[in-house]
Amino acid sequence: DQGADNHLFMNVVSESQSSVIDPVLVEQVVSSILKRYSERTARLGIAEVEAKTVCRLAEDAHPISLRLVASNPTGFVQVVNTYIEAANDSGSKRVFKSIGGTKANMACSGDSSWEDLDVNTPYPLTRPFDAQRKAALRSSDTLYCYDLPALFEAAIEKQWTDATGKGSQPAMVMFTTELVVKKKTGGPWTIEDYTDGNLELVEAQRKAGKNDVGMVAWLMTLKTVEYPNGRQVVLIANDITHKAGSFGTREDVVFKLASEFARGRRIPRLYIAANSGARIGLAEGIKKVFKVAFKDPASPESGADFLYVSKSDYERLGVSRKDLIAEPATLNGEEVFKITDIIGSEPDLGVENLKGSGLIAGETSSAYDDIFTLTLVLGRTVGIGAYLVRLGQRTIQKTTSSPIILTGYQALNKLMGVDVYSTNDQLGGPAIMYNNGISHITDNDHLSAVASAVHWLSYVPSMRGGLLPITDVTGVDEIERPICFVPKAGVPYDPRFLLAGQEDDTGKWHGGFF
Repeated sequence: DQGADNHLFMNVVSESQSSVIDPVLVEQVVSSILKRYSERTARLGIAEVEAKTVCRLAEDAHPISLRLVASNPTGFVQVVNTYIEAANDSGSKRVFKSIGGTKANMACSGDSSWEDLDVNTPYPLTRPFDAQRKAALRSSDTLYCYDLPALFEAAIEKQWTDATGKGSQPAMVMFTTELVVKKKTGGPWTIEDYTDGNLELVEAQRKAGKNDVGMVAWLMTLKTVEYPNGRQVVLIANDITHKAGSFGTREDVVFKLASEFARGRRIPRLYIAANSGARIGLAEGIKKVFKVAFKDPASPESGADFLYVSKSDYERLGVSRKDLIAEPATLNGEEVFKITDIIGSEPDLGVENLKGSGLIAGETSSAYDDIFTLTLVLGRTVGIGAYLVRLGQRTIQKTTSSPIILTGYQALNKLMGVDVYSTNDQLGGPAIMYNNGISHITDNDHLSAVASAVHWLSYVPSMRGGLLPITDVTGVDEIERPICFVPKAGVPYDPRFLLAGQEDDTGKWHGGFF
């Protein structure tokens, strides 16, 4: 079935089980095969490839059954999980034990979904995070936030591949630690705990998808060409699969504390924007019970007079819980209560979200003054999301489905009473934002945008006030050299020649400052 997520199983059989095989080498071979035939596997609907072989990890080791599971969930980076079949702690059954995987997987972008499963467990119908990945793609043609670290790993590896003659690539080019907001006394937290000083940002190693808030942050150590021993950056990203990526007060707190963490260490702060602006909440309790008094019940399109609740619902929601304010009314001879104000009991329903938006807008402005800030717009970014892009100043924008807007085009068309706009790209797409200097770089896909961010970082010190990441320029340029270009008196010249140099009429080069 080409439309399904097919699973391909390969059993590699050798003449002897005494062959010594390095799992890392097998991972590289499987990954290279998948890259070579990526178009064909996509056409056949193959989402996962599993390889099994019996081998030895060393000459004096016992034969073991090795399993490698490879996939490309993002469409950009191969993720490989490697398992062995081993006895569980009690020795009663054989289970899968993870012994490694690709760097992207160990950097927290993958998942060890087979860990401790019985080797005879049926294959699942869906893979972990498939629903989230499809939701992110459907919502704004973007990626699930926990897949983003893998793109940085791939971009840094490409940087090392392109940088020939500048040292050897480290075995691990990236390490990540998730930055998690926790209540000092334990338990769930709210923005009131933040105002009371009862929250802390801790570094944690937890599995992907364990977040309960629509904002995720990581402390990443990147071993780039300029910093082969590693440099640290803070990455903040919207989880567009959590309430459409909207900003509630809890999302604002995560953003605020992660940004302050970066400022405290004076390291770069990167923000990946894909959101729907400040949250407009709905009081679910009232949503289930309210009714509409139509002008003409037989013709609802003629409009409504008011919204109301029954007497019993008003006594429960309005009198006891103060979730709404209503006034008595009569409808068809029955006493009802006309809703005038909805208060609700759930958090993040209204204006408090705008207060949180002001909090992170001020934080982004301070961060721009203190440290290097960079925003990657990989999906639509609305309202406060658009403000954060502009306040962070430096912007990389994906060319498709990534508008930077304050409100949607439908709302503007209704305001003007005529259909002036047909897409959000006409308001905040690259043709508008790049040509007007809001976006500084545009890229066609997610991986290219991340690669541009890594390249931009190559010009930035590892921390505020640090040394510039200048690599060896031997053989490329001489630091001590004469400046040969000299303007002639009374002869017009291009001032750029002072910097770049110029060839004269005879073809002789006259060097400038650079």
